Amino acid sequence: ILDVGCGINGRSVHDWLPSDVQITGIDVIEPSDVAISHSNFTYIKQDARDMQSFEDDEFDLVISVGMMEHICHMPDIQKMAQEIHRVGRQYLILVPWRYTLIEPHFKWPVFQFMPTEVQNRLVRSMNLHNLKEKVERDPLYLRKNYMWLTDEQWMHIWPESKVHVFNLETCVITKTAKA
Repeated sequence: ILDVGCGINGRSVHDWLPSDVQITGIDVIEPSDVAISHSNFTYIKQDARDMQSFEDDEFDLVISVGMMEHICHMPDIQKMAQEIHRVGRQYLILVPWRYTLIEPHFKWPVFQFMPTEVQNRLVRSMNLHNLKEKVERDPLYLRKNYMWLTDEQWMHIWPESKVHVFNLETCVITKTAKA
């Protein structure tokens, strides 16, 4: 399994998988910051836009949980999607759905539809998602680091995949095993 954007403590399937399952995690954070406890986990500091160190179809499954909505430059997200498609026989990508009622990062109703200044005011006044200082330093921080797309937009990025909306909250992007 390849976990794209594994994070520092893992946020996907590491805790639920048997110890004999080999998991490779990639992210752009320093290896010393990664503390994933799965016994068969290997971390590689790697940019997901260029995974040339991996062979075509090298992984039985590629997963990415709650990472791709933070890539706000469309050419970058398209490169990531192409690379995930290339290295994985199947994949499962989880991202927030644009039309979810409660935005999952900030836990606030229709946060993603508010004007940037209103979002910033909420973040600063309540330190939503612990981002008060970052928003104070950079008023465009949210626009630079969060992208809320529709299922149709995700389908455009992942044309050979299926995009499902789950619980009116999450887009699940899947590709089953290649023939």
